[in-house]
Amino acid sequence: MNDRNGSHFVPALREPERPRIEILPAEPIQFDVTQSATQHLELKTSSVDRAKGFSLVTGQLSAVLGIIAVIAAVVGWGHPLFTLGTLATFVSAYCVTWVGAWFIYNVFSVEGVSLIESLLKWKFLFREQAYRQGVRRNEHRQ
Repeated sequence: MNDRNGSHFVPALREPERPRIEILPAEPIQFDVTQSATQHLELKTSSVDRAKGFSLVTGQLSAVLGIIAVIAAVVGWGHPLFTLGTLATFVSAYCVTWVGAWFIYNVFSVEGVSLIESLLKWKFLFREQAYRQGVRRNEHRQ
């Protein structure tokens, strides 16, 4: 056995001093940026008129593309004309066309442009926040 005064004594390692982490109060963030595309919308109609116009245009477009899909199914793939499969082809082509037109109409409308702009600004703020937190973490490690 080795005793503490012997030649083989190895003292325990000291724990390294941990750096003190100072918790700072939250900083107020001012995001005084005007919208890059400001809109002034004067509606001389109502939203009902806009919806009726969308339905008129999209209904005809969807019906035409549905009929083209049925013709392609009957001629190209040999489907019988009066079957449930042909009806499903027409309905699915009609619905896909209508949903696509609805999405494009809403994205490029005044409200859609404002929504996209605000979402991009939120994305910018989240990236800024992640960058600041990353810088603070690196400061404490050094």
